[in-house]
Amino acid sequence: MTHLSKLLALAAFALASSMFTTDAHALFRVRLDNSSNPLGAVTWAGTSNTISVCAILKTSFGLCVPLESARALNTIGNHDFNWWGFEDVDQILDLQVSTNGSNAFWLDQLEILNGAGTKVWTSGADNTGGWCISTQPSDGNNANCSAPAATLVPFNPPQL
Repeated sequence: MTHLSKLLALAAFALASSMFTTDAHALFRVRLDNSSNPLGAVTWAGTSNTISVCAILKTSFGLCVPLESARALNTIGNHDFNWWGFEDVDQILDLQVSTNGSNAFWLDQLEILNGAGTKVWTSGADNTGGWCISTQPSDGNNANCSAPAATLVPFNPPQL
């Protein structure tokens, strides 16, 4: 092994090692809230379709980078999508919530939490009208949705 290849291997090992320690990464979390008050007032808030959350970061060259695994959100409550990366919340330019199907997902509040779990930004309000996320626009034709349903809903937080 040459001297250069040893240095490259050492650098790769150091980078890989730092990727798996929590103190080397800034974690942020996006919380989707689909609960209503009284609980169950919007009985169809959950969905069997896949819900995805992605972030456009200052470092992602305009690409929306997925947060954690997309998944069905069949239950009503708070659903967290975590980001383990080098970027902190101040790197978020845009967030997008999307679905792959016509079984609507109702969302009344989206929150960004920093690594300590402190809310740093909120869109929407708890227990009010919200967004209907569905591939079927008519899913939004009800008193709980503020607009026709959309397959992708962008959220533009201010520079945090």
